[in-house]
Amino acid sequence: MVRGAVIAACAVSAACEVPVLETSGPAYDPTSLTGVLYHWPTGANISVYTDRTGEPAEADLARAVNEAIAVWNAVGRLGEIRLGTTTDLRGADVIVHHAGAVLPVTTGDCEPPPTFGSSYTHFCPDPGNPGRVLVFSLSDGTGGRVRMLVSVNRAAVDSEDIFRAHVAHEFGHVLGIGAHSGVNTDLMFGVPRRLTPSAPDAQTLRYVLGQPSELRF
Repeated sequence: MVRGAVIAACAVSAACEVPVLETSGPAYDPTSLTGVLYHWPTGANISVYTDRTGEPAEADLARAVNEAIAVWNAVGRLGEIRLGTTTDLRGADVIVHHAGAVLPVTTGDCEPPPTFGSSYTHFCPDPGNPGRVLVFSLSDGTGGRVRMLVSVNRAAVDSEDIFRAHVAHEFGHVLGIGAHSGVNTDLMFGVPRRLTPSAPDAQTLRYVLGQPSELRF
């Protein structure tokens, strides 16, 4: 699930980015939850930090994150999707964590991610820089560059496979699909059951990446 109210608020001022990809139309509206089209700069290396604080015995967040990165990187045809992991929190762009665990960042004036539900992707507008996304401060005060938080709740799903599906689903939101598909065979369906992006999911993300982003990460 995308934190829609937060993302929608980001659309107050649009920043222009020149697209570099020629793509077909989306399989479904990629802004239906958010009202704004967003993505990271094309070809950017997006570093993901897996925070296993408070991990339940029946969960393996690192495995789920690694699988999600692999399946979404495969969607890119020209190297436009470059997700990778990092163990250095100061070098992370995205943190994936267990819902309810203490975050290694402070969200400041931005509301923290919710602890209910199965999963959320969370980012906020920067009040001092219209059209840009807020960089969350690290809790230890050493600085950082985290712009996105992904929260997943193993207790809210029935099995480890469904947990992994939710993690993979959230990475679709991380990359720019601010929507849920209405088709239950898509990974971006609101209650995901598959572990890989479907052809419509891939088509929709490729479309997004070929458009000017209304936000700057």
